[in-house]
Amino acid sequence: MLKNPKMAAVSILASALLAPVVLAASFSIPKSNRVVKGKINLASGVAAEYGVREGVMITVEEPGREKLGLIPTISDNSKGARFAAFRLVSDGDGQEKVVYIPGSIEVGIGDESLVVVEKIRVGVVEVHEEKFPTQPNLSGRPGELEKIYGDEKCCLVCDDTRLCASSIKMSCGRCSKY
Repeated sequence: MLKNPKMAAVSILASALLAPVVLAASFSIPKSNRVVKGKINLASGVAAEYGVREGVMITVEEPGREKLGLIPTISDNSKGARFAAFRLVSDGDGQEKVVYIPGSIEVGIGDESLVVVEKIRVGVVEVHEEKFPTQPNLSGRPGELEKIYGDEKCCLVCDDTRLCASSIKMSCGRCSKY
């Protein structure tokens, strides 16, 4: 416990600002105009290339496995990304809940790291800035933000495996929103 109330408030504020912002299982808010590009290798042998704006969730659905989400946050030095992992769980009413999986992984450019859940390997090839028609806005209400950013992802299904991100390339094709 921090004894200094000002330091405690700063610590809480910093934690809130660094945590990925998630509104719904398939939707998240971009934190910046920086893009992470890399590769994902699934335990089933499916491989894909992805591109996603910082703070936007990559979703992975494989037959017989949990639906997962990964949200990258780029470190200030842009030498890689930290991925937070989430389980996307149906609540029985047709809605999905986002359940944070404790711990996150740091992946440097040119590296590949194992996400322990479902044995997904995530690699980062590059991090760069791009221009987008919508700028990051963390102050709006969820409904308004979803209208602004809700169309930033595309999904691709190959061999019963579904991946969604801003851009995806798999053996059966590709899609891109930028």
